[in-house]
Amino acid sequence: MKKKYSIVILLIISCLFIGTMVSAGLDDAFDEQNLDAVAISSGYDITSATTSTLEGVVGSIIRLILSLLGLIFILLIFLAADLWMKANGNPEKVLKAKKMISQALIGLSFVLIAYALSYVLAQIFGGLTLT
Repeated sequence: MKKKYSIVILLIISCLFIGTMVSAGLDDAFDEQNLDAVAISSGYDITSATTSTLEGVVGSIIRLILSLLGLIFILLIFLAADLWMKANGNPEKVLKAKKMISQALIGLSFVLIAYALSYVLAQIFGGLTLT
């Protein structure tokens, strides 16, 4: 079991390194000035889409946390499916895999509720200004 977790962690770390190398080569393509020019030509208002405000920073943090929780959900589903496939008809292992899948789905429902709640709160309090 520890070997399985170490392989998953190794894959995640290698994906992060590969993503860093790829993004380093795409710096010119996704330069902020180029993206701003494309956004303006597409009709987007780039002055309101900044993360330098408190709302932007909080929104970025919420998106990051919810994305990581979604990634954890996917990993849990893959681990449960792997456990189920390797159960070889053992009822205890199948029951454990089913329980893991149901717990992951309950966790995903909490994540979706948290996302919906944060979206509603952002819509309610987004227009408020502090004087």
